[in-house]
Amino acid sequence: MKPSLTNSFLICKPTLQLCYQYGKGVTIDLSKAVIWFERSANLGYDEAQYQLAKCYDEGKGVDIDFEQSAIWYAYAADQNHTLAQYELGRCYQYGWGVEENMEAAAH
Repeated sequence: MKPSLTNSFLICKPTLQLCYQYGKGVTIDLSKAVIWFERSANLGYDEAQYQLAKCYDEGKGVDIDFEQSAIWYAYAADQNHTLAQYELGRCYQYGWGVEENMEAAAH
């Protein structure tokens, strides 16, 4: 049975993103990293969703946008990505990109 091209592409893209993010074998280019994170994130890859949220949260390769970071944290959190769940809770706790909601922050 041959591996799925789609699945292989999903696995490869996070590696390429991280290469651009950290300059492994290529020149650091955060805007290219964001492009690849977004492509994988839109395909449902939870780690890419989390990393894209961090980019929006910290302004790496994109302008800071707390609403976008909360959206992408939520997508990853819905897939049980524990760091995304933590960061989404902080968004609700402090009202970063979402309305402050201590009940939602606790879950």
